[in-house]
Amino acid sequence: MEPLPNTVCCRCNSAVVPTERLIINNFVFHKLCFLCSNPACHCALDVNNCGQRNGKIYCMHCLDTKCLSSREPSPEPTVNEISTVNETITAEQSSCHLLNCLSSSSLAEFLMANSTQSSLTVSPITRSTNTPNREPTKAVSNSYFSPRSAKENFLHKKLSPRKFHSFLSTNDLDETMNGSSLGDSIYSEPVRRSSGSYLNLPVARLVCQRCDRTVYEAEKIKAAGKVWHKSCFRCLSCRHPLALGKFCSEKGELFCSSVNRNEFHIAGSISKMAKKQVDVIVLTMDSELNFTIQPSTTGKDLFNQVANAIHLREVWYFGFQYIDNKGLIAWLKPNKKVLQHKLNRTTGAIQFSFRARFYPECAEEEILQDVTLRLFYLQIKVLILSGEIYCDPENALMLASYAMQVKYGELNPQLHKPGFLSKDRLLPQQVTNQYRLSKEEWEDRVIKLWARHGHMEREAAMMEYLKVAQELDMYGVNYFAIKNRIGTDIFLGIHADGLNLYAMNNKLEVKIAFKWSEVRTLSFSGKKFSIKLLDQSAKVGFTM
Repeated sequence: MEPLPNTVCCRCNSAVVPTERLIINNFVFHKLCFLCSNPACHCALDVNNCGQRNGKIYCMHCLDTKCLSSREPSPEPTVNEISTVNETITAEQSSCHLLNCLSSSSLAEFLMANSTQSSLTVSPITRSTNTPNREPTKAVSNSYFSPRSAKENFLHKKLSPRKFHSFLSTNDLDETMNGSSLGDSIYSEPVRRSSGSYLNLPVARLVCQRCDRTVYEAEKIKAAGKVWHKSCFRCLSCRHPLALGKFCSEKGELFCSSVNRNEFHIAGSISKMAKKQVDVIVLTMDSELNFTIQPSTTGKDLFNQVANAIHLREVWYFGFQYIDNKGLIAWLKPNKKVLQHKLNRTTGAIQFSFRARFYPECAEEEILQDVTLRLFYLQIKVLILSGEIYCDPENALMLASYAMQVKYGELNPQLHKPGFLSKDRLLPQQVTNQYRLSKEEWEDRVIKLWARHGHMEREAAMMEYLKVAQELDMYGVNYFAIKNRIGTDIFLGIHADGLNLYAMNNKLEVKIAFKWSEVRTLSFSGKKFSIKLLDQSAKVGFTM
């Protein structure tokens, strides 16, 4: 076996650049191709753990006589045996048979032994009735350093063992070449070596543990018995780059020392991940969702999980409400970790309410999704029935009729008999207290309005409900109790048009209004805030 030129790898028949070159006993390898010749082992070698036996290179473990004898493959066939086999099999099967029977060294010896003959031929084949016949096989040239043809160059690029790490079957290659004339020539002649190189042999590749992609020598890091890209050698939790010797490994993943201290506990000499997952309950207007979050989960991460669970796309209206440790209602901040909020964690699971935070000025034009429409309808309905949004009796009766249309559909006198609405809450308590009417009389008035809706669909009834509700004075206004400069208790109302000031005993009558177009800045300092208008001389201060 003669050494090859120092520009071609003996194993994979590919060019070797200086940065990947490894020369062993005048034979050139890629560093990735320097593998044990024992098919049962095929491990990566280095100059300190390899040896030669019978013209092959093995690792030190396989050089052990006892180990090698148990793993040694069956005896290689002679040239005469191969010739006999070629007479009984088709040309398609012959090339695959040769590749399967011969190792890298024996295949090279076989070709060199036959280089003294005039030619090496393969019998022509007869295709099945479903496939056109192939042309007769062509003789292989005597020239050991014969140049590649255009077809061979194409095959060398397309079927390089660096891309296909095992030989393809005949059917696979037929599908790859789509039955073209170039594909037909693959099997009508044996694959020959050119430029003094051996036939392509399968090469094992190194794969990054993190991204499952090929790792080349220039970007390889070995740690925890695995191979990593330099860019992938990061902590799985905090994503910070790691240094060799300053990390911990758990279940094939890497973590930095800070994560090891905070999220691992030591049992004896083994470090294990502590289970710090937190149970979260999210209450929407019509369902209850249960999630499990990590300590690093942010408000945005949790919000995206809920939005995906309920198939919500118009996410800009909504947010998470919660009761803080002081008993006040607060909103979850999207860019802040969930567990960093001042949560009331007296119970096991953390509870959030998924609510509309911003209200559309015109529901008919701005709301597009049915799920968004349903969430707004249910939330506004609860606010009206609880009295948080004041509604006069006339509009309250109309809204109740739309609510019955949404819940029961079209009024059917045979099914919806008098008294069947006795368990439904139809009107706010403040409306029923204004008039001395019995519950049956209120139900009768609601049913008369309900009958007018006819075949109206439920989604249309919800939209009509919102169109009536958005005309109410308290719709979309958030109230905050504050004090002015002289210490008088008042309400500050924030809505889409601007800021309003109300008396403490009347949220319907606006005392002072500031439109957003008139406001220059809002400044905060502790519990004090001030409104500075475009008029430089005007400045209003308040205390929370």
